Formats: sequence, C-alpha cells, structure tokens
Amino acid sequence: MYFYKKLYVSPQIADPEEVRRKLLRGAGMLDIYVITLIPDPQRRGGDQMELYHCANLHQPYYREHPPLILGLAKGRGDAIAVVQQILEEAVSATGRADVHGYLFPGGVRLGGGKGVT
Repeated sequence: MYFYKKLYVSPQIADPEEVRRKLLRGAGMLDIYVITLIPDPQRRGGDQMELYHCANLHQPYYREHPPLILGLAKGRGDAIAVVQQILEEAVSATGRADVHGYLFPGGVRLGGGKGVT
C-alpha cells in the first residue's frame, strides 16, 4: 500500500505512525478507516475517493492492487469529515472538486512504499 506524503489524519488518532505501521503489518484495528483515491490514469472524472474499514485491506485484491491512502480516521464519521476536508481544500484551491489536480499537480508518483508525491 502507498501513503500520501502529507497524510490526512483525523484528530482522534493519537499516533498516526503507529496506525500506519500496523496497517503495513496487517494488524487488526477495530475503529480505523482509510480514505483512498480511486485510481484513474485517464482522469475520466476519477476525482473520487473511497472510505472503508481497514480490515478490507486484508482481502487478496489489495495485495495485487495496493491502494493509495490519502487519510486515516478513527470511526466512519471521522472518515467522512476527512473526505469533506480534502474536498473543501480542493474546491478552495482549484475552484472545483479536482482532487487529483489539487493533491498531485505534477501527477501521481509512487515512491518506494513510503510516500507518494
């Protein structure tokens, strides 16, 4: 899995690095949700995000298709708030909900599993 370099983290998560390490190890966490960017290389309206419980990352699909994690949240309600924050920042900066353009103005570059720029 890949993590956005400037990872969005809900205030209820005390130690985001610990959560990140646990996600990479596959450790179970009851209340952690991840916010991911839906990959769309052709940019056909793909400025969408998904949020789901971290347990979904244990599915075999994600071993072959590692997600790009933009944010971490404690609980579904906080995950929705993080998505709202990202969208509000994108609209404020670009005048529209262009999440890709806002977060990755030079395009998505995957780097060594640590961070994404």
